[in-house]
Amino acid sequence: MYKPTRRDVLSAVALLGLTGATRPVLAQEDDGSAQQNQITLNSSEEGWVGVEPASIRDETNPTLTMQAGQQYELVWVNRDGREHELVIVDEAGEDLVETQSAEQSGVEVRTTFRADERMAEYYCWYHRQTERGAIEITN
Repeated sequence: MYKPTRRDVLSAVALLGLTGATRPVLAQEDDGSAQQNQITLNSSEEGWVGVEPASIRDETNPTLTMQAGQQYELVWVNRDGREHELVIVDEAGEDLVETQSAEQSGVEVRTTFRADERMAEYYCWYHRQTERGAIEITN
């Protein structure tokens, strides 16, 4: 019996015209009252490299510091043409936020979410050993 792989599912979603969209698990409606902060990373098999804010610029696998309850837009750009997908997990390793994957160099992936005290770590689904960083949530 055929069992679809993760790649098969993501390819099917892309064929439906959702390419570049994101699927945050902690989806939040933007009522306009929350300030939106942006975090930008570049992806490569060697690690996530910080771009914005300036405090993480050029750091490999920087600690992402976020304030609980604040809305964030996380943007990452594929810089090596390898397949990447960013996942944010809690201390138990449960997925909280997950982006689409991208395997072409130059592709930009975005997701928006509210920082949650359960967030502990982020990693690349495909390069878990090298693309992995901590998350610090402040009040």
